Amino acid sequence: MKGKMTSEVYDILREAARWYAGIVNQPLSFEKAGMSSKASLLGVPLDILNSSNSHSNLNSDFDEKNNSLNQVDKRSLSLFLAVLSTDNDAKELFGDFNITLEKVLECFPDIDRYSVLEADEETIESYYSKYFEPMEYLFTSHYYLVCAEALVIDLLNLERNSSIVSEVVSKISKDSLFSSNLLECHFVNQANIKFNKYLKVHPELLKSREGNANGVMNKASLKDYGVYLTDKHFMMNPAIGREKEIDQAIVSLITRSLILLGPAGVGKTALVEGIAYRIQKRDVPECFLDKKILMINTFKLIADAKYRGEFEERVESLLKAMKEDQNTILFLDEIHTVKGAGASSSAGLDFMNMLKPYLSRGDIQMIGATTTEEYQKYFAMDDAFRRRFDTVTLKEPENDILYSILNGSISRYEELTGVEFAFNSDEKMKIFDTLIQGTDKKGRVNDDMQYNPHLVLSVLEKSFAFASFHGHDQVDLEDVCDAISSCERIYESRRERLVSRLRGKFSNTVEVEDKPYVKSNIISFPQR
Repeated sequence: MKGKMTSEVYDILREAARWYAGIVNQPLSFEKAGMSSKASLLGVPLDILNSSNSHSNLNSDFDEKNNSLNQVDKRSLSLFLAVLSTDNDAKELFGDFNITLEKVLECFPDIDRYSVLEADEETIESYYSKYFEPMEYLFTSHYYLVCAEALVIDLLNLERNSSIVSEVVSKISKDSLFSSNLLECHFVNQANIKFNKYLKVHPELLKSREGNANGVMNKASLKDYGVYLTDKHFMMNPAIGREKEIDQAIVSLITRSLILLGPAGVGKTALVEGIAYRIQKRDVPECFLDKKILMINTFKLIADAKYRGEFEERVESLLKAMKEDQNTILFLDEIHTVKGAGASSSAGLDFMNMLKPYLSRGDIQMIGATTTEEYQKYFAMDDAFRRRFDTVTLKEPENDILYSILNGSISRYEELTGVEFAFNSDEKMKIFDTLIQGTDKKGRVNDDMQYNPHLVLSVLEKSFAFASFHGHDQVDLEDVCDAISSCERIYESRRERLVSRLRGKFSNTVEVEDKPYVKSNIISFPQR
C-alpha cells in the first residue's frame, strides 16, 4: 500500500492505460440491454459507506441514439477491463455474478486483443501519465481508503463517469440470476471490511471523519452550499432558442471564466442550465465532457457564520476544494452580491477579494450572472476582477423563439399541476400570440423590472394555476383570461384589451384593435 491507495489499484490503473492504448483508435459501438438496471448501482465515498442502503438517482449520460463510444467512454471501459484482467478482490466479486472479462469482450467484438497486447510501452506510459495517473489524486481526495472495491463503486457512479460500465453490467446480467441489491451489498460490505481494518491502524482518521478537523471540504460538504446543475433532471431543454449564446459561452469557458449580462427575466440562469443540459446530453466538445457546474448560494455561505473569521474559513475551504477539482465550474447568480459579502467593519476582505487570487492564477473557473447596470457599478472599474472574464450579453428573445419557449414549457406545467393544456395548434397560436403581444415593451409596467421570456411564462404558468384552483382537468379560455387579468406587470388597460381580444378570437367576432387607451371606452368584465 502507498498512502491511502492499495497496490492493486496502482496495478489496475497501469493496466487501464494498456487497454486504452489498444482501443483508443478502434471504432467501438455498444448495443444496450433492453432493460437497464443502472439506477440500482451505488457510488458513494467510503466515509459514508456505513449507510449501505443509500441509493442515488442516477441519470444516464450515455447517448441512447448514438451507441458509438467516445474517448471518455473508452477510458471508463479501459478501467473496467483492467479491473477484470488483473488480480484483485473486485474481480472476484464480479465473478460471483458471472461478470467476467470474456463476457465483457463479447459485448465488444470489435476490440482487437492483439493491438492491446502489442501496444508499445512508450504509448502506454503516455496515456497513463495523461489520463490515469491523475486519477490517483482524484480517488484519494474522495476516499479515505482507495481499494479495488472503492474504484469500482466510483466507476459505476454516473455522477462522475460515463455510464458505459453500468450499461455493460446491465446487459451481461440481463439473462442471469442477478440481484442488483446483492451486487451493491457485496461491494459496499467488502469495502467496509477493508476500511474498518484500515481504521484500526489509523485511529486518528476517526477524529477527522467526525469533526472534519482538517477543514478541507469534500464533495458532500460542497453540496451543502449549492447544487450541481449537471446532476439536475431536465424534462426539456431549459434554454430553448439560445443555441448561439450557449455556443459563445462554452467557447469562453474552455479557457476562461464568464459573466452573463442582461436584464432580469431574459434567462441568464436558464442559459447556464442549458449548458448543464448540453453536458448531460454530451453535446459539447470533448474537453468539456467531464465538466460539472456547481451553483453556489452566496447568502448560504454567510448564513450561520457566527464567529469572526468563520466566513473566511468557509470560503477558503470552498476555493481550495474547487482548485483541487478542475472539472467543476462555480456558478454565482447575482454575482454583484460578492462585493462586500462577508466583510465586517474591522476586516477588508470580502468574498470578491478572496476570489481574485484564485481567478488571477487560473486556479478556479466560474460563471457569473448580473445585470448590465450592476456590472458597470461593481466590476467595470475593477480591472483585476474584470480581465479574468469574458462576457456574453442576453437580450429578449424574438417572437418566434418565444412561441417555441411557450410551447416547450407546457409539458413542465402539466406535470407540475396535473392539468392538461388541451388546445389544438391553431388555438395555441392564438393564445401565444395574445400573450406575447400583451407582454411586449409598450405594455409592461416598470419596464426595467421584468423581461421576456420570464414575464410571458409567468402568465402561462398562472393559467395552469387558475385551472387547478378551479378544479379543472384542462386549462380553458377563462383560465387564460384570469391569468392575464391578474398580471400586475401589464398595464390594467392593456390587460382588459387583451382579454377582450382573446375572447374575440375564440368566438370568431371582430378583434379589438390595440388603440390608444381611452378610459371611458373600457367596460370592466365581471369576476368569475
